[in-house]
Amino acid sequence: MNFAQRRSLWEKDLPRRLVTAPGSIQENTMNLKHTFVPAAAAAVLAMLISLPVSAQPTPQQATQAYPAKHSNYGQTLAQKANLSNKTKAKVSKAAVKKAPVNIVSPKDLESALEMLDKALLLVKTEAREKAKPGKITNCAFDAMTLFMEDNKLTSDFFKQIDVEATPEEANKALRSQFVKAATTYPQLMKDQMLTMAALKGIMRATDDPYTVYMTPDEYKNLNEQMSGGNFGGIGIVMGLSGDEKDPADSRVLVINKVMEKGPAARVGLRNNDEITHISGKSTYGMNLLQCSKLLRGEAGSTVKLTIRRPSSGHVFDVSLTREVIHVDTLKHEVIEQDGVKVGYLALGIFGESTNSEMEEAVRDLEEQGCQAYIIDVRNNSGGYVSAAVDVCSKFIKTGSRIVSIVDGANHEQIIYSRPNLHSSKKPLVVLINGNSASASEITAGAIRDLKRGELVGVKSFGKGSVQKLYPYQFPANKTSAFKITTAHYHTPAGHDIHKAGLKPDIEVKMEDELILERDKDTQLKKALEIVTSNAKTQQEAMPNQEEEGYKADTPLLVNSIFDELPYIEGALSGSTYTITKRIMDIKGENIIDNVIVKSVD
Repeated sequence: MNFAQRRSLWEKDLPRRLVTAPGSIQENTMNLKHTFVPAAAAAVLAMLISLPVSAQPTPQQATQAYPAKHSNYGQTLAQKANLSNKTKAKVSKAAVKKAPVNIVSPKDLESALEMLDKALLLVKTEAREKAKPGKITNCAFDAMTLFMEDNKLTSDFFKQIDVEATPEEANKALRSQFVKAATTYPQLMKDQMLTMAALKGIMRATDDPYTVYMTPDEYKNLNEQMSGGNFGGIGIVMGLSGDEKDPADSRVLVINKVMEKGPAARVGLRNNDEITHISGKSTYGMNLLQCSKLLRGEAGSTVKLTIRRPSSGHVFDVSLTREVIHVDTLKHEVIEQDGVKVGYLALGIFGESTNSEMEEAVRDLEEQGCQAYIIDVRNNSGGYVSAAVDVCSKFIKTGSRIVSIVDGANHEQIIYSRPNLHSSKKPLVVLINGNSASASEITAGAIRDLKRGELVGVKSFGKGSVQKLYPYQFPANKTSAFKITTAHYHTPAGHDIHKAGLKPDIEVKMEDELILERDKDTQLKKALEIVTSNAKTQQEAMPNQEEEGYKADTPLLVNSIFDELPYIEGALSGSTYTITKRIMDIKGENIIDNVIVKSVD
């Protein structure tokens, strides 16, 4: 693969350009502005700074060096050369004072080299997908070459090395050529832009689209999504069509999910709509961060979108007013069908607040008398593994195997469910589709493998890899991070679903855009049909008698809630039971927990 072919693979990840022509200013992909001195002027200023007055170029030399484009600059030098020695000295001091320092700060260079070393170490020791040292260095060279070419700078000194080079040879080549680039074009070290290009290249060497270097803006954006942060937006979840390795200009910005009651929903936008332009700017070739910056803005401001609807081919413009958007990780409601109350739980993401939101929702649904549940993870791209375990723990018996995490050396870490404070017997269905990934698949896989419920919909995405975040203070006063695939997760039955996905127990094909239209959502209708039937069957099988609870004569003192459930399960060993009611009360320094259970033996 030559560089021209490799180039297309980098374009979506790297900053597009710092300058379009010498001396111009343009906002780059990280929303930072950089002013550069014209190349010729910078060269002369460097001479003025580094050489004594006697060694400065003569007016004729300056004019000859830059005869046309910089003739005015050459004339300025000629005028200065005719000044008195005293005036010339003042001019030289002024030039030194006003001109940008055309050298790289040793501190910045040291910080950059340290980050390169950290990236190399992480790929070597943490990444599940390994890469040869020579390939890593060459990928870093490719990334820096593209970055410099986009800035109209020569990058001929980035020479590819042998892929079979030793780690020492590869590291030496990377460091030496990086230092040469940084010292030749010190303006590229502004905010460590050249370094960040190299870091993205190092991560790309693993050929794993989920192993990436995240710039400060990208890392901040990720944290906002995971924490359910508030921001001015239009209420959509978006993605890029096609495969991660497709050329950037062939991928289309697609609406994966329209948030109910948000600006996008109110103007009639649908799932799978394509956004071709944002405020007149084409989205082709943009990455998600660039698109996100254009879509977000101050609440109350407007943004114009050009939309293409694939189902009809219709292209139209729409104006939206941005609002403060809070990304709720969960919505819940009671759906009553054929006399059965079904608790519907729609998870948007497995984030920091998912556990508390799910606990509050399940308690509310229990209080309303729900007899069955539906967990909807359609269009849920995942999140934290711990959040998936928390969700499963609400519906599965305490101590059940939820997921195992297997690294590249086949070391296995098994994660078990946490104490279950709710019924683990009520009928349950999980809704999945082609956008259900990662933590969504952990949840769905555990519930099916443990025979706790059924899966309805279409095959899931198939992202069975686990990423870890490694944040660092870089550049100065900012935080960026490496997101690295360290392992694959396996379902309780030992299935690695990476790139395979989960096939539903009952397949129901449907256009994703119909998910928001309750009367046309055939997948949800099928799930309701299943849990309603199962709930009725379960009710008929239960003995017709008053609920009986177990009353403790003497309170049992435990250190924490994690110590409590094993006592309950031990006391009821050999019987089938469900927890029907739980009341907590604070008395003094103690929390009194009154748990009522029912045996169904």
